Amino acid sequence: MLLPELAGYLGHTRGTIGHVERHTQDLDETAFAQNARVQDAAIRNLEIISKTRHNMDEHHLDRTVPYP
Repeated sequence: MLLPELAGYLGHTRGTIGHVERHTQDLDETAFAQNARVQDAAIRNLEIISKTRHNMDEHHLDRTVPYP
């Protein structure tokens, strides 16, 4: 069972991954490399995911129910 806060973090992470996918879905590697705005948006969203994961580890991971 997930704590509500942890479920919130996971939902936020899924949403942020969706942002990265939408920013990059129509771009090949060359087009991505040539578009600084998309690069900045994708990198910022990856930073948000990293921060969210850090918060999950720091504040909630030790309070989850262990696997049987």
